[in-house]
Amino acid sequence: MRRIIGILVVFIVAFSFSAKSTNEIKNTEKKAAVAKENAERPNIIFVFADDMGYGDVKCNNPKSRVNTPNVDKLASQGARFTDAHTVGSLCAPSRYGLLTGRNPSIWTNYVDIESEAWNCLTMPQMLKKQGYNTVCVGKWHFGVLFEGKDGRWGAPSPVGKKFPKPADNWLLTNPTRLGPIDRGFDYFFGTPLQPGGKWYANMEGNTLLGKPKLSPNLPATKDFVIEKWMGVILNKTQEKINEYSKKDDPFFLYFPLNSPHKPIVPDEPFKGKSVIGQYGDYCEQVDWCLGEVMKTIDEAGIADNTILIFTSDNGSYYYPGSVNSSEEDEQELIKNKHKANGVYSEGKGQPEEGGHRVPYIIRWPGQIEPGSVNNTTISLGDHLATFAALTGYELAQEDAIDSWNILPILKGENPGKQYQNRAFFHFNNNPRVDAVRVGKWKMIPECYYKEKKPNKGKKGKLTSEEKKKLKTFIPGQLYDLSTDPGEQVNLWDQNPEVVAKLKARLSRYKKNKHNASHIN
Repeated sequence: MRRIIGILVVFIVAFSFSAKSTNEIKNTEKKAAVAKENAERPNIIFVFADDMGYGDVKCNNPKSRVNTPNVDKLASQGARFTDAHTVGSLCAPSRYGLLTGRNPSIWTNYVDIESEAWNCLTMPQMLKKQGYNTVCVGKWHFGVLFEGKDGRWGAPSPVGKKFPKPADNWLLTNPTRLGPIDRGFDYFFGTPLQPGGKWYANMEGNTLLGKPKLSPNLPATKDFVIEKWMGVILNKTQEKINEYSKKDDPFFLYFPLNSPHKPIVPDEPFKGKSVIGQYGDYCEQVDWCLGEVMKTIDEAGIADNTILIFTSDNGSYYYPGSVNSSEEDEQELIKNKHKANGVYSEGKGQPEEGGHRVPYIIRWPGQIEPGSVNNTTISLGDHLATFAALTGYELAQEDAIDSWNILPILKGENPGKQYQNRAFFHFNNNPRVDAVRVGKWKMIPECYYKEKKPNKGKKGKLTSEEKKKLKTFIPGQLYDLSTDPGEQVNLWDQNPEVVAKLKARLSRYKKNKHNASHIN
């Protein structure tokens, strides 16, 4: 009997150890499967500053007179790219390129959001197909279509800042069309156009909130306070991070800010915080906003499976002689000598490096080496192809036609020969031309610079002689960015063969209307 009991005890102990071992194996396998899925489908959070220059960020420019401790902290936790570019040096073309993976040579009429150029796959649409929840909070900027009493659908102009006439035709509280919801986002909160640029009303989904009235040409509500708006969209972003972090599926959160774009309206706690004036105050509020997003990610427990990107939609307007700077800006710059675009020339709206080279920092725990610095040239338009590769989405030939998969580069791998021979095209406003970059060489072809219209209050059309005076011929420019990042020494005449090759690349690009690796 004792022998039988002993055998049973041995059997039970052996069985329990075997079961325990089997459970441990299963748990290990489950954890490995979860880790693999997290790596393949991480959350993606995109914090998109508006008009913040490469040199505003301290980790890029130690001489910056703006304090950016949270951007610097993010750089210590991830990779800082020193040669990242927007597809254009203005808000609309840059954002279009990011969301569609297309250069804005296809889309030049920024008022026409019904354009054929928008008849394409967008980043949120692609990620939705891969099981992502998609969220946009902040400044959409492209506008939306409002329903009219007369049956028309019309959009307020982002340039003219008013509705098509008659103004009282537009039904402000009816559902709108062709906004973020129609471009692939499950949820939207923010403004269709630049907040504070005569627009003072929030939208949720596809409908304006509150009781908006035209004031005088664009919607406004009594509770909209532009100085508080960054805090409002931050709170909504934090709410959505907490909400979607509890769901089984991953999420993509696009968080386009309104700052430091004009109007420069820092909130009360940030007024006087920097040493250079209101522009610096506003930049430091952007940095604070990023820090709050980082805290929320940590508190939600999702940092390990979340890609967090901080960048800007173009270079800063805050530099001497900028067409966007005011007299107050110019006086501030004389005193503070702050270089918002660092060593790079010019800024927003221009073909020089300061117009489209932007701060770019990415954190992805377990995939990107903390504190690394990458000097590879990349484009913000590459994110659609990159996230498609990450999530296993196969792009059709007509999708993301200017977007390259830079996933290996983000992880620190060396680019292949095909990538090293890649040409970058940067759309600019004035001159309206693509700057061309291949390797160390940067070319700006001969063009005309359109001066500001004289006699602003003058009625009637300009004479042909007056129009001629508004245009200034700009000779061709060629720079070696490896030795001359500030584009000070024009090598056009000394390198005719390089000029000819880059001109041929530009001509081919304009003919084909794409620059992608997946299209023959």
